[in-house]
Formats: sequence, structure tokens, C-alpha cells
Amino acid sequence: MRWASEGRGLGDEKGGHKSAGRRGSQGFISLLRTDLDSGDAEAIALAREIKADWLRIDEKRGRQIARLQGLPALGLGGVLLKAKERKLITTIAVPIGRTEKEAGFYLGRAVKLELLRHAGESE
Repeated sequence: MRWASEGRGLGDEKGGHKSAGRRGSQGFISLLRTDLDSGDAEAIALAREIKADWLRIDEKRGRQIARLQGLPALGLGGVLLKAKERKLITTIAVPIGRTEKEAGFYLGRAVKLELLRHAGESE
């Protein structure tokens, strides 16, 4: 499975990473930068270039643009929901809490409640 991720570039099962490299990609990246930051723009361009199976991107606008390009895109919440569906984790609440505490990455209250509801973990 090949994936692209904002800030990390290309990933594969072997842990390899690289950035978008074709000349044609640079013009596309410049166009994307009118709406997105450099990391999101490069991730979308790379995912398109390598025909990635999916793209992990947290910014809502980045996911919207990726989907307009025909790329399946997930944020952190979507990745956690997929992991729970596949029984790789038993809860999404714990990783969300750890991400906020340890990485300073915060999801809005409404987003967290919606994710927990989808995961069957709402009160």
C-alpha cells in the first residue's frame, strides 16, 4: 500500500519517504499553494503523482482539495476510525487524548464528539 502524508511525503510498508519530484508537479504545487500551505500542497501533488491509495492530511481545506483531485483523504480522526474498524485499536478516545496531551494537536469539541459517536464511544 502506498500513501502520502502532509509533512512526511511518500510512505510505504518499508518506512521509506520521499517528496514530489517531477517538474510538472512544481507548477501544480504552486497552484495548490494559493489555497494551502506548502506541506499540504506537496502531499497532494505527491499522492497524485504516485497514485497513492490514500492521503493523510489534517486540514479540512486540504482534504477537500484532495478529494476534488480524486484522492481518498483522511485526517487523524478518519485514520483512528479505520484502525478501530479493523480492530487494530479498541478505542479512539485514548489516542485522541494522548495526541492532544503529548503532541499539542487538538481537535475541536464538536469534531471529537462526532468521531466518538461514529466509533460508538459517545456517552
